[in-house]
Amino acid sequence: MVKGILISLLLLFSINAAAVVKDSWVFYQPQLRDVSVTTAQWQGLLSELKQSGAKGIVLQWTAYGERGDLSVKQNKQLEQVFILAEQMHLKVIIGLYSDPNFFSSIKQPAASLKYYLHKQKVLSLKQVQQWLKYVNSTAFSGWYLTEEIDDYHWQDADKKSLLIKHLTSIKDEILTLTPEQPIYISAYIGGYQSASQVSDLFSAISLQGQLNVILQDGFGTQALTAEQKKYYFSSLLNCDNATVSGTVFEYFRQQKEVDVFKALPPSAAEWQQQLNSMSAYCNGEKVIFSLRYLPYAQGILDSKSD
Repeated sequence: MVKGILISLLLLFSINAAAVVKDSWVFYQPQLRDVSVTTAQWQGLLSELKQSGAKGIVLQWTAYGERGDLSVKQNKQLEQVFILAEQMHLKVIIGLYSDPNFFSSIKQPAASLKYYLHKQKVLSLKQVQQWLKYVNSTAFSGWYLTEEIDDYHWQDADKKSLLIKHLTSIKDEILTLTPEQPIYISAYIGGYQSASQVSDLFSAISLQGQLNVILQDGFGTQALTAEQKKYYFSSLLNCDNATVSGTVFEYFRQQKEVDVFKALPPSAAEWQQQLNSMSAYCNGEKVIFSLRYLPYAQGILDSKSD
């Protein structure tokens, strides 16, 4: 009896996970604590993604922090994940350098911000060089820039100009090395600018479509009300608007009552409501954030802080 119930629950989890990731990319945000995940466990996770119909995974970053980066062991693990994905005919998008202090650093005046952005470019291009050996793989599917763009920090015209120059420069250098590979960048809305202003900002960072902008839907962070989402998404995710090329579906719910970031997977009802709400728009490429919260990652990838 108990065994039968457990099998039924596992089947239910599998069906739910398949419904979540089918025809989607899945973000994996590397954490140092993941070094304990074994090769067999990674094989199991990637096999579940493949069987569930996922397109592949997005490694959100391959270096984290200027001095610490990721551990040598984890760098090797990420390469192993890539190779396993290739063997399973899954695609992989490679994230570059991520600064844990990015959002505090970009608050600095424009006069010094340009030097910070240059350092970001140098460190990201270093990651491009390290991963060039994989670009001819059938799994390799492009690059992900970790600079998450929002509508708060880039309201100043001078800062916005610096941002566009930064993205143009790094885009040009990456395309020189890998001219056929797409480049992705994500963005989110905090409600600080009008829909037309946000559209102009995202259009500018897309660099006439040379960067693929994927818009975070905000259901996990709960930063926008339902009315605000409708106001922004009806413009940005309009079928006639090519500014945004994809949508990040946040498969988590941030717990607001705690001081540190904590999130849990959404309930079935919450997820269905999210899908129903987003079905009104042209979402483009669908990306799930994140692997850590999916049912078959529980007990393997710790989700206490993603």
